Parts: sequence; C-alpha cells; structure tokens
Amino acid sequence: MGSNALALEGVHHGNPASAIVLPMTIMPINVNLTLARKQAPGKFALGKIAVTYGVEAEIPQPEIDSALARHHFGDWGEVDDERRLQNEHSLQEGLELISAYTSSAGVNFLVITEHDRSITSIILRE
Repeated sequence: MGSNALALEGVHHGNPASAIVLPMTIMPINVNLTLARKQAPGKFALGKIAVTYGVEAEIPQPEIDSALARHHFGDWGEVDDERRLQNEHSLQEGLELISAYTSSAGVNFLVITEHDRSITSIILRE
C-alpha cells in the first residue's frame, strides 16, 4: 500500500481480508477547527485527518471542516438511532466512531475515527 492509500479495516469490523483500500490525502487540520479545539476540546481525539480524493473533488473545504467539527463534538449527523447509540457506547469503550453527512450539493459522505483515535478518515458514502 502506497503512502497515499489507507486501509479502512474498521469499516469491515477489523477483517483485513475485506479491507477497503482508498487513495487518501493526509491533510492539516483547518485553522478554524484548531481554534475551536482550543475553546472546547471535543469529545475525543481525531488523530491525523485523511480525506479521499473523491471527497476533495466533490465537497467544498468549508463543508468538510464543518462535518469534521460536528463529528469531533459528537454530532453524528444523519446516522440512524442504532448507530447513534453505538457511537455513544464507542466513546466510552474506545471503539470506532462513524458519522454521516450530506453536502449542499447532495453528496453523501462519512467521517470515521478509528478505535485507537490515531486517524479520522473522510470518505464518500456509497
């Protein structure tokens, strides 16, 4: 796997045989999110931020930043009640966190923070 790819094992419950490999960009955190973190640290660590090329191409940066901030502060977006409860449980148990959002252009995407809080990935939702 190259430096611009990331295996998202967590999406498939840790089964490496079914891992998705996506081209990713590791990006610096937006200054506005950094300032927001200083005022309120969020509910968990985001780790490095990875964004797929598809997200970069289809979703404006301010909308990515907004979704990332919402995710960081526990607003899980457009997930169902089961996922919402699972995320709340995952906060306590150190498990994967998944949020779902829709851009102003109608593009669906996910924000996923891995169980060890080492990386948060933003990917298109299929």
